[in-house]
Amino acid sequence: MQRDGAVAVIVVDNPPVNALKHEVRAGMLEHFTKAAADNSVEAIVLTGAGRTFMAGADITEFGKPMKPPGLAEVIAAIEKIHKPTIAAVHGTPLGGGLEVTLGCHFRVAAPGTRLGLPEIKLGIIPGAGGTQLLPRLVGVEKGLAMILSGDPIPAKDALAAGLVDEIIEGDLVKGAVAFAKKAIAEKRPLRHVRDLDDKIAPFRAHPDKFNEAAANVSKKSRGLEAPLAAIEAVRAAVTLPVDDGLKRERELFMKLVVGEQSQAQRYIFFAEREAAKIPDMPSGLKPREVARAVVIGAGTMGGGISMSFANAGIPVTVVETNEEALKRGFDTIRKNYQISVQRGALKQEEADRRFALLTGTTSMDAVKDADIVIEAVFEEMEIKKQVFGALDKLAKPSAVLATNTSYLNVDQIAQTTKRPKDVLGTHFFSPANVMKLLEIVRGKETAPDVLATAMAVGRKIGKVPGRAPAPGRQGPHRLRLPDGAVRDERPRRHRRRLAHPQGARHPQRDRRSARRQGALRPEDRARLLYLREGLALADPRSRGRGNHRRRLEAARHRAACDRQAGDRRAAHLPDDQDVLCRPPRLGVCARPAREIRQGLG
Repeated sequence: MQRDGAVAVIVVDNPPVNALKHEVRAGMLEHFTKAAADNSVEAIVLTGAGRTFMAGADITEFGKPMKPPGLAEVIAAIEKIHKPTIAAVHGTPLGGGLEVTLGCHFRVAAPGTRLGLPEIKLGIIPGAGGTQLLPRLVGVEKGLAMILSGDPIPAKDALAAGLVDEIIEGDLVKGAVAFAKKAIAEKRPLRHVRDLDDKIAPFRAHPDKFNEAAANVSKKSRGLEAPLAAIEAVRAAVTLPVDDGLKRERELFMKLVVGEQSQAQRYIFFAEREAAKIPDMPSGLKPREVARAVVIGAGTMGGGISMSFANAGIPVTVVETNEEALKRGFDTIRKNYQISVQRGALKQEEADRRFALLTGTTSMDAVKDADIVIEAVFEEMEIKKQVFGALDKLAKPSAVLATNTSYLNVDQIAQTTKRPKDVLGTHFFSPANVMKLLEIVRGKETAPDVLATAMAVGRKIGKVPGRAPAPGRQGPHRLRLPDGAVRDERPRRHRRRLAHPQGARHPQRDRRSARRQGALRPEDRARLLYLREGLALADPRSRGRGNHRRRLEAARHRAACDRQAGDRRAAHLPDDQDVLCRPPRLGVCARPAREIRQGLG
């Protein structure tokens, strides 16, 4: 805690994102209590060190006994202070971090701040007052939209909605202290968010109005538990006293946090971040600037990749061999945007803006101004080599040259150029404008800044980039998951055949059995998320909208059958022979045959 005259400044410093782990909660409670009891302190400013204010709870604590004080206890202590409390936020005050600010009397933000409650994306709801306090401050409709989407809003929108009281240019802490001193001098009334009622009273008087607001923002939530719980929690904010609403919110939160859907969504949270890690990347390395893209090919993949760039606001030129193919590709893109408009996912003006970022040509000269060129032609090595030979001559020296190959050797393609350090693979999945996974295939000579650029571009266009191992080791289409398993993304026809010991019977059947064997526990398998589809098996939307419980039971049954097949396979193998285990639609791993036989007991 620091002092600036009569203003106490409490700084949370828990890099990298000031997550609200036990020590942070305990420290905040201690310093707020101390500042409240100090008669020389007339106002308190709360801020965060580093790049962001508190960006949420420490989700590694989920599922474990919570060490006191809980976040709700800290916020309740802040609410009881009868001195002005000001949250000075920057970066991404999300989740529990935003809930802490709702316990303060005032909120000020730096330009560029993005505020939100993203818990819904982890299959849970805010559990420390977010569903009860946010609607009181910004209104029920805005609050529901923020909670059910999980998307943060920029500071200027937060100011317009009443979520922040002022945007501070320049030094945030100095500005917050000045705001506090002004509040003291003007004897500004202290506004407790929990006591606000003017924005929820109309919905209490007209329940149908709440139902209409909830229906408008929950159209895409069918089959998911968390959105329904969030609506129920916000309904409690409207219909119940605040303390009863907080109690109901906590009940719903605790039920969700131990549920299978939440566990699956938390798995993807960690899996996406693990996939993006590059162990040997030099620290402080900056990616190359990408302001314009070129896609070679206007087919299914080329069109989808082009849409991904246009959706992110990056101008993209599509190159085809003839006008007929180019027109066919652009007609498909226009049709896809129109479908989004008809479904209500896009407004016509936004669809037109995105389509205007697309340019078509039959001349390869278009690559001269591109910062990144992605080849998406037929999966034939000779054709790709011809394309990269032309790119090598036309593209500017700083351009990143990428191939969308799903299984061809990136190094062989790179050797057709005089700059293999600028070449790598960017494996999109079809439809490329929808599927989130993007495999970044690093060649033997790919430069670190080229790899960093591909990862940065992937995130910018809304993908989940994961670095695949270089060809020649695990192959370009096997990703290592956080639990150590390896996922094989190659089409079945392109996977290498398993080595089969001499004398074993039924080699083809044994190969299939080995690929099918499930080394994961059934309950793990039902939870694990298949990154290629971006959906958890526990998510009832993954394949149709059937019964959730039936789907989970079917997953457990398949896992048991897979293990039995692997056991039969192990019976024919020497003790040291590894059995390749590949649960369908998950990953591959290996276990010695000896271990499998011992497990049969």
